Amino acid sequence: MAMPSESTTIQVPEPVGDVMEFELPFTYVELDAISVIPYLHDVFEDHGEGSSADFFCQPPSLAGSVDTGENDSSANSYGLETRCWLKPYDLGVSQLMTLTIQPSSAPGMWNGHLRLTRLSGDINSWRRGNRVFLAVLRRHLLAWRGLEDEQRDEYLVRGIAALDISLERFV
Repeated sequence: MAMPSESTTIQVPEPVGDVMEFELPFTYVELDAISVIPYLHDVFEDHGEGSSADFFCQPPSLAGSVDTGENDSSANSYGLETRCWLKPYDLGVSQLMTLTIQPSSAPGMWNGHLRLTRLSGDINSWRRGNRVFLAVLRRHLLAWRGLEDEQRDEYLVRGIAALDISLERFV
């Protein structure tokens, strides 16, 4: 199910202390939730060492609880975590980004949740820097939807392997 967005950007929320937390305006079925993780892993790796992009990231790591063995998809979430530095770099703004894809309240649907924790830099520069960060993230999430089926299948295979998901869940 798709619904056109009223705006073309993700709004930077008001932080609570040093944390911004919000739901992303994207939904997935579970197989897509699994396949979007390695795709985003590649995105954040591309913003790593040697990058001159809109932000710089450490290599991402997996986050979330995966395949509890209880065959209860509500106990699962899939995600990534990485430390990011935001432009302009001379302001020294960095954050811990945790992006999790988890079951939503709609049966069979999953949604994205983003948690940004400020690690350094002043709060106003952090909020301004996240306008660009969120715009880039949104652009990549939209691009994922336009991938060919073969590319999505490759990401699904990588996601199942990386997240150590039992294939019996889907048979």
